[in-house]
Amino acid sequence: MTLARVGVGIDIEERHRFEGLFEGDHPFLRRFYTDEEIRIASSIGDRAAWLSGRYCAKEAISKAIMELGDKSPDFRDIEIRSREDGCPLACVIGSEREYMINISISHSDENVVAISMVRKID
Repeated sequence: MTLARVGVGIDIEERHRFEGLFEGDHPFLRRFYTDEEIRIASSIGDRAAWLSGRYCAKEAISKAIMELGDKSPDFRDIEIRSREDGCPLACVIGSEREYMINISISHSDENVVAISMVRKID
């Protein structure tokens, strides 16, 4: 029996660090988020929670991919979407490899945490 290698990543961030990113043209947004993620974030109420959750998920995915021996994709090439039921869904855009990615994001009043499990698809 051959077992598939799984990379696991986790990240935690303080929500307050993501407050005020929409005041002016903050370079952090363009560096770490896709145009679609920025568009969605601009239309929701608790932007700090949303942005910090997506950032944590991207960081967790990056760590999991590196654990598998691959180079981390640019954060703008990792897009976190939402399924119809609200659960997060991730994809890596423009990668030479395909990955199966499972993520979970959780928030408290002060912090946000995300965990990912990533498998290479051969």
